[in-house]
Amino acid sequence: MINEFHHIHFRASSFDDVRAFYCDILEAEDLGLITLAGDEHLRLKLAGQILNFAPDVRGSKAPAIPATERLGVYHIAFTVENLEESCAYYESRGAKFATDVLFPTDNLKVRFVQAPDGMHVELMEFLT
Repeated sequence: MINEFHHIHFRASSFDDVRAFYCDILEAEDLGLITLAGDEHLRLKLAGQILNFAPDVRGSKAPAIPATERLGVYHIAFTVENLEESCAYYESRGAKFATDVLFPTDNLKVRFVQAPDGMHVELMEFLT
């Protein structure tokens, strides 16, 4: 039986781009490179969660599928206390936003940040 969530694994076209976004903008902790099945993988920690990034092994360097069009994982989400303040802070650090503020429910507002390789990171504020 499952005990707890451990990590999520992504494919990445560039570890430098991943570090620039997740570490420099979102302030993830760089846990360094680990070797898995003979390939180096980048390991980060963000909001207590482990994010692993595997190298692009396709060889073709085909363009990534945009978040709005992909199957499987298309975004990851994190809660924030104040969406507007958080967006302004991350924008000052270089974040580019994929959407304006959205209200998917009466008690939730969100905004999506453009991440490397077509991914999105959702910032969520629960309204009281």
